[in-house]
Amino acid sequence: METRLQRAVSCVSRSVLLPSPAAYRTTDGEHALAFRERDVPVRGGIPLLLVVKIGFRFVALTARSWETAITSYHLAFEDPEEREILAYHWHQHIAQIPFPHLHLGPGAAPGRPELSAAHLPTGHVQLRDVIALAVRDFGVAPLRTDWADVLAGSD
Repeated sequence: METRLQRAVSCVSRSVLLPSPAAYRTTDGEHALAFRERDVPVRGGIPLLLVVKIGFRFVALTARSWETAITSYHLAFEDPEEREILAYHWHQHIAQIPFPHLHLGPGAAPGRPELSAAHLPTGHVQLRDVIALAVRDFGVAPLRTDWADVLAGSD
C-alpha cells in the first residue's frame, strides 16, 4: 500500500508519506499514513497545498504474512492560507456519516454556505484520482513525465 501511494504522490511532490510511529511497533489497531508536514505545496498555475491522511489496519493472512486494509481517508486541497478548497473524506467510524463524501470548502462555494457544511456523497476515491484531478483540472505541474502511467498503475 505505502509504495503504491508514494508512487502516486511522486507525480506531484517529493514529500514522503510516513506511517504513524505505532505502525512500527504493533499490528494491532488503527494506524495512519500521512506527510510529516500537515500539508505539502504542489507546483502549478494556482498555489495549492495537498493534504493526505490515510487510515489503515493490518490484516493477518498467515502467522507471518500481513496485508493492509484502508479504513479511512482525508484527501484535500487547500489554499496557501490552509483554507480548505475541497476534501474527500471517508471515516466509517463516525456513525452519522460513514459513507465516502466530498466537502467543498469556503473557497470553492462562495455564497453557498450550505455547500460548505454538506457531506456530498461520492463513491470511494483513490489518491491517484485526486492527483490526476490536480494535474488535469487544477494545472498542477507533474514532476514525472510518466505521471499518467504511474497513476494508471497505482491502485
